[in-house]
Amino acid sequence: MSVAGLVVAAMMATASLPAQGSSSSARGCLLPNERLATARDTAAFCAEAFVERNGYTELPGTSDREMIAVEARDRGRTLTDAVEARRRTIARGAVIVCEGPNGFSVVFHVYDPLDSKSGHVVVMGRGYDEMRLLAGFTRTDVLDHGCVRL
Repeated sequence: MSVAGLVVAAMMATASLPAQGSSSSARGCLLPNERLATARDTAAFCAEAFVERNGYTELPGTSDREMIAVEARDRGRTLTDAVEARRRTIARGAVIVCEGPNGFSVVFHVYDPLDSKSGHVVVMGRGYDEMRLLAGFTRTDVLDHGCVRL
């Protein structure tokens, strides 16, 4: 999926999300004490924290089961097995942030150092809440309107 497809998918996904969100929920963001420079910077910060605490990077993730977001791809697995299966699927550090009327899409490279063109996407609402990892991959070598490379 191109970044254009990602933006459309993200806007459809965030439009269907509930408006409420809690920073103490598994899909919310505990915002930093210091205000970040832009809304895109804040979205990147929140998405990075989301993928790390949910065990998608090489880091162990959180041990607080209430802060782990269960995704559609986790079906049929225990929470422990699901989090372990996520390990090393996403490289740390956001590479693209897209801002639209309903929220943000944040793109990360896949964990494979030989693949610099494939990425995973975290979408969230305007309040940096209701974060979800979109299924599938997107391309990281194309930028569309509303997207910036970090």
